[in-house]
Amino acid sequence: MVRAQIEQNPIVRVVVHTSLYGLKLLAVWILLRGHHEPGGGFIAGLLIAAAIAMQGVAFGTDAAQAIFPLPPQYLLGGGLLISFATVLGPALAGHAFMEHSAGVIVLPLLGELHWSTAVLFDIGVFLVVVGTMKTVLLSIATDPVRRRPSAAEGGAPSPDREVS
Repeated sequence: MVRAQIEQNPIVRVVVHTSLYGLKLLAVWILLRGHHEPGGGFIAGLLIAAAIAMQGVAFGTDAAQAIFPLPPQYLLGGGLLISFATVLGPALAGHAFMEHSAGVIVLPLLGELHWSTAVLFDIGVFLVVVGTMKTVLLSIATDPVRRRPSAAEGGAPSPDREVS
């Protein structure tokens, strides 16, 4: 009953709808700056998981799945593959284990673009965190609530009802 009241509350829906844009933008910013400063894939993944949870509370599980529409197993598998490739790739090429490369590419209209393979590792971690949290949050949200028998049916009294 409480969930249905929240999903029908227009104030909650407007607040969630407007705050999701900022939350997603913040997640992308933290993801991309993580190889230079604190942050990165883990924190950005948790922010997207928070967006999924907020969307689920305000609009239901179908809307929550639409934030990151890939199935969780693809997110987890792809994230692990990207992370392992950036960790083991240098070792297989004869370099130090988990050694990252960086450089600058000059683009005609954009100018200098700094790149680093650490960003790929952060993206892999991001995908693993989003896949894991999406699985957990949506499995909790879609778990059917088991109906408890009432006192008249021989069950224990409900905690929100007075016992006379």
